[in-house]
Amino acid sequence: RDTRAAACVMDWLYAWAEGQALLGEINVQGSYARQWSLSTLASAYLQVRDLSLYDQQKKEAIEQWLSAVATEIMKTYTDLSGSLRKQNNHLYWGAWAVTITGVAVDNRTFYEWGVNKAKYALHVQVQKDGTLPYEIIRGKKALQYHIFALAPLVMICEVAVRNGDDLYEINN
Repeated sequence: RDTRAAACVMDWLYAWAEGQALLGEINVQGSYARQWSLSTLASAYLQVRDLSLYDQQKKEAIEQWLSAVATEIMKTYTDLSGSLRKQNNHLYWGAWAVTITGVAVDNRTFYEWGVNKAKYALHVQVQKDGTLPYEIIRGKKALQYHIFALAPLVMICEVAVRNGDDLYEINN
């Protein structure tokens, strides 16, 4: 409703796109920050992208940049073997970032990649009692890590339902 706020969002996104933010070399913690940031940035873009108050070339630059960041996140999770962090809540946050980017930039490949990672979690990782084994190993913090893991999975499920994919039925 506030076109000034929407224009401000677009200006900041365009500035980040121009600077190729989140695309430099990163360490492990940086990879987490990249996917958390992308999920927020893509969500913000989705809310303002259809307003006619912004230049089409700048919108395309933003979409190309969001796509480039999503692609980097996908590379992080190409091989799920060998690394616990590639199979726990970090995978789900990466999947959420790529899923919402797919919706925001109308890229079915991104959307399906993220949804497929959520399906993997729901089919393979959720135990009969509803727990996630890679979050259980957190010991005293297992509850907090389950909550942290659940947030991106629910967001993916909600976006999937709106796109005709009911993930809630998987594995009860």
